[in-house]
Amino acid sequence: MAAAAMATVAVPRVKLGSQGMEVSAQGLGCMGMSPIFEPPKPEADMVALIRHAVAAGVTLLDTSDLYGPHTNEVLLGKALQGDVRDKVELATKFGKFFADGKPGIRGDPAYVRAACEGSLRRLGVDYIDLYYQHRVDKKVPIEVTIGELKKLVEEGKIKYIGLCEASASTIRRAHAVHPITAVQLEELGIGIVAYSPLGRGFFCSGAKLVDSLPDHDFRKLIPRFQPSNLEKNAEIFERVNAMATRKRCTPSQLALAWIHHQGSDVCPIPGTTKIENFNQNIAALSVKLTPEEMAELESYASNVHGDRYPQMMANTTWQDSETPPLSSWKSEADRVAGGRECAMADAAAPAKAAVRRMKLGSQGLGCMGMSAFHGPSKPEADMVALIYHAVAVGVTLLDTADIYGPHTNEHLLGKALQGGVRENVELATKFGKLLADGKVEIRGDPAYVRASCEGSLRRLGVDCIDLYYQHRVDKKVPIEVTRTWNWNTYSPLGRGFFSSGAKLVDSLSDQDFRKVNYHEAAERNRSIRSRPAMAATAPATAAVRRMKLGSQGLEVSAQGLGCMGMSAFYGPPKPEPDMVALIHHAVAAGVTLLDTSDIYGPHTNELLLGKALQGGVRDKVELATKFGIAFTDGKRDIRGDPAYVRAACEGSLRRLGVDCIDLYYQHRVDKKVPIEVTIGELKKLVEEGKIKYIGLSEASASTIRRAHAVHPITAVQLEWSLWSRDVEEDIIPTCRELGIGIVAYSPLGRGFFSGGAKLVESLSDQDFRKHIPRFQPENLEKNAEIFEHVNAMAARKGCTPSQLALAWVHHQGSDVCPIPGTTKIENLTQNIGALSVKLTPEEMAELESYASTDDVQGDRYPQAMANTTWQNSETPPLSSWKADISASPIRSSGEKLIDRSIRFRPAMEGAAPATETAAVRRMKLGSQGLEVSAQWLGCMGMSTFYGPPKSEPDMEALIHHAVAAGVTLLDTSDMYGPHTNELLLGKALRGGVRENVEVATKFAVSFADGKVEIRGDPAYVRAACEGSLRRLGVDCIDLYTASTRRCPSRSRGNTVFCVDIGELKKLVEEGKIKYIGLSEASASTIEGLMLCTLSLQFSSSEIGIGTVAYSPLGRGFFSSGAKLVESLSVQDVRKHLPRFQPTNLEKNGEIFERVNSMAARKECTPSQLALAWVHHRGSDVCPIPGTTKIENFNQNVAALSVKLTPEEMAELESYASTDDVQGDRYAQTAGTWKDSETPPLSSWKAE
Repeated sequence: MAAAAMATVAVPRVKLGSQGMEVSAQGLGCMGMSPIFEPPKPEADMVALIRHAVAAGVTLLDTSDLYGPHTNEVLLGKALQGDVRDKVELATKFGKFFADGKPGIRGDPAYVRAACEGSLRRLGVDYIDLYYQHRVDKKVPIEVTIGELKKLVEEGKIKYIGLCEASASTIRRAHAVHPITAVQLEELGIGIVAYSPLGRGFFCSGAKLVDSLPDHDFRKLIPRFQPSNLEKNAEIFERVNAMATRKRCTPSQLALAWIHHQGSDVCPIPGTTKIENFNQNIAALSVKLTPEEMAELESYASNVHGDRYPQMMANTTWQDSETPPLSSWKSEADRVAGGRECAMADAAAPAKAAVRRMKLGSQGLGCMGMSAFHGPSKPEADMVALIYHAVAVGVTLLDTADIYGPHTNEHLLGKALQGGVRENVELATKFGKLLADGKVEIRGDPAYVRASCEGSLRRLGVDCIDLYYQHRVDKKVPIEVTRTWNWNTYSPLGRGFFSSGAKLVDSLSDQDFRKVNYHEAAERNRSIRSRPAMAATAPATAAVRRMKLGSQGLEVSAQGLGCMGMSAFYGPPKPEPDMVALIHHAVAAGVTLLDTSDIYGPHTNELLLGKALQGGVRDKVELATKFGIAFTDGKRDIRGDPAYVRAACEGSLRRLGVDCIDLYYQHRVDKKVPIEVTIGELKKLVEEGKIKYIGLSEASASTIRRAHAVHPITAVQLEWSLWSRDVEEDIIPTCRELGIGIVAYSPLGRGFFSGGAKLVESLSDQDFRKHIPRFQPENLEKNAEIFEHVNAMAARKGCTPSQLALAWVHHQGSDVCPIPGTTKIENLTQNIGALSVKLTPEEMAELESYASTDDVQGDRYPQAMANTTWQNSETPPLSSWKADISASPIRSSGEKLIDRSIRFRPAMEGAAPATETAAVRRMKLGSQGLEVSAQWLGCMGMSTFYGPPKSEPDMEALIHHAVAAGVTLLDTSDMYGPHTNELLLGKALRGGVRENVEVATKFAVSFADGKVEIRGDPAYVRAACEGSLRRLGVDCIDLYTASTRRCPSRSRGNTVFCVDIGELKKLVEEGKIKYIGLSEASASTIEGLMLCTLSLQFSSSEIGIGTVAYSPLGRGFFSSGAKLVESLSVQDVRKHLPRFQPTNLEKNGEIFERVNSMAARKECTPSQLALAWVHHRGSDVCPIPGTTKIENFNQNVAALSVKLTPEEMAELESYASTDDVQGDRYAQTAGTWKDSETPPLSSWKAE
């Protein structure tokens, strides 16, 4: 059996070609993540894989617009979000496409440009680092294709050009037009990028690979994997495997090492969809081969059986990639060649200018398999994590193509490149292959080259592509026209053959082009006798399980990451890029509870986490921070008063760049302020959506009980380790009694259980541990004995002493989550490994005997800090708190339940719902060109005002259901949550949904110091728009509505509404919004403004402005009448509306009864009847009923099929005249259209 080489190899950086492109020595091929090889892999997993790769130093991400098609680029686009784009080199490809189910190849200029634009869009980038021509278009002179690519370079849409499967003469012709960055001819200074370096996976497990391939894996079609060839090829694998055993590595590592030893200008891009495989590939960099071993390996594979592509694809490889002369390209030749004579390009040999030789990276990351060709697309999150991991270990050349997906691989890389990753990678992509009418087509004409580049830039989310390949040579276009630049030594693992040899074929899916006859191949392969490929390797890290923390619903990883030491207290701050990479590595490994505080730095640790959370990372973690310790005039101060609590929270939200903190701790208890007051303010922050769960740190049992009586406490953070066990007597039992989770900080004794007494010698002068009594010489000698005992036991257990100490904490109970801190990835990996260390009750007792309270010498804090621990955390009684009793948990009168004694008959007695299959028509909203669905979806109730926030997955499913049903206008606001509703929509818009909807959001209502404020000044308008764009994850808002409400507490009288519109107009001109709307505006305010819509509870339009009717069902009243009130939660704002108060409800109930009776006659529900009335108000009226249930949504849509005569409209209106409706629609008129006049424009200073 062959053991895997160590996977902790640093991925070196290399020069790819002679044009200045620097990439990781190994890239990541993303094709297999998206269709063609097999069904797409889960997007979340693939994004995680890409980010893991980038974090590991593999920064060259390879995709193509063909992979999917397109879905691979879309996937990369998601992975590149945040700062990942800046850390990678993005490579995609064009030139192959499918039209009418047939493959095609195009290289003409129009196609090149269009393909580039498409890739840029899907990847979400401004430029592509490396843009390949995927296959050469033999109809287009290569000079034409390269000429267009050259323009794209000059325009900054791609950085470098690459060719794929191009002949030597085609490469030379291309190189004469524009330098090719990476191709096979060494004399031209072109780098070599090897794809499929593991023989399409064959060198991973030999012939067994075939058994595992799904039916649609295109490898099933490859001749080398057919039964007639597989048996002979399996012998090659067996020899490689035997040699790998001698070399103490795996056969795939040996095959990959052979590629690495081919020269410093060769960069392989093995693709994978699993982090463990990625780690093995990286480890191949440490496998050294002598010249004799190289020769021995080559002797094994001198007689490979079967071609590397099926016959139908063989005519697109380099052996058949000659293009016509440039002179044959009609009028394009002179234009592309910049006025030079065509004959000169045809007749003259390439100039032998001195080309500076540059070192090429030893390994890149081929990303193709993440999105295409190697089975289904892989989970995006996993692929992003894989890319992060690759970059972190030094693999920075990321190889993709626009054909991978197609396009989805570039999109995937685009996401992985976000959050600063782009700057750390070399991005290579390709063009030239496309699908037209279901056929692969090769194109290299200038228009296609340009279009392809534009597309890849967009999909990758970059401004420039580092290395741009012509994927396949367009034999119709002179190479001088296309002008490609680098050849990829691709498939360096032999399309997987070196992964599993002949065993590969049985596992191929029908989608895998390597398959011809699966059953015949499977039967044949089962008769092949070969010894196992390699020994199973232990996982690099233990699986990090999930756990419930406390009893309030918070779920976290069973081990967290303490981030303090990255920025403060334990020596100087560490390099920010290293710490961001460490955090990304932790998240990719499953450690998702991140712990920080505003005192760490101070502030810099939160800022660091804010950067690390970009690019979709925020959605994968539980974020915990703390408040309560401040520095005033250089002195440490503990604060827990309401004003400080709120200000601290706002500051942390800003620094972290988030809308909500998952777990917010009081870091230390303020003994001057009753704990009820502090928790009361935290409770308000929960209700406002700024924090989700409340925690305490270093609090006594009695303080915990008092706090828990105000609002449930989710977690208490305490120092708990083998040598800090005093919390076990009182605090731990109290937490368990109350259902409070326990978070153990410093579980390794501030690092003591990592190296014992030696630790002190390594501490810097800035490290506060030098002042801890336990680390002082008079105590250290005795404490060192504890470490020696633990170390000896660890040796017996086959683990490190730190893992043993951490395992002891893990064994304290399923309600305990330790948060060891570290600044090194290797230490993080060790910490996670502690999860796999099992301890018996006897071993637990033995460990505890080493570190009893009497055995540990010295206090855990210096004297100056000892008075702020749990032993000294009692606070004064609530009765002592002057004037601020409002902070206590007293319910307002508005929260009291409405009298439920009022009786009403069932809401829909005898009324059957109308059919749910009504078609949702399209309509023009206003006169400015906006077209929307005739009914919208109001999303407010999903997140706020109508009770607690609803389940996020359920709401996303509802939104997707609505869009599929034809309801495409989604209505939200930055006020809903606040912010959380926009964040919800942002998630629902992913995966191509954005292109199918119209997004409407609103601004102008904000909270300041706990009060509602209306703002319309230009600075606020712009900031609000930018915030909504970020939260929604879009580049443009379709309809941006300004609220003209005025607030009684702080009038907007000094703001001229014309100024709002002026700033909004600028945002339209900048492309950040498309159309402008108003909500609750008076007629005089509306008049004369060029608006698209007016959003009122209901209004009509007179000057070409569309009307959007919100609350068309009377805030749910027409769903079930007065019974609605009984079902409302305490948090539902409708409980405070005058119309729902007992004094008005009985009279209003009569209106519902009449509507309900008519609905029974019309054979629909009363809500459908009420909604139909709104639909009949005119073709310029669009209602936006909100709902949180799919069945209600379906009923609402069915209202479109309810027809009303003029007589029925009049009858309905007679039921609910202005005199009949009792109670105002709001608690006060301030804030509605009746009170929305603004001062004249002339009153606005300077502006």
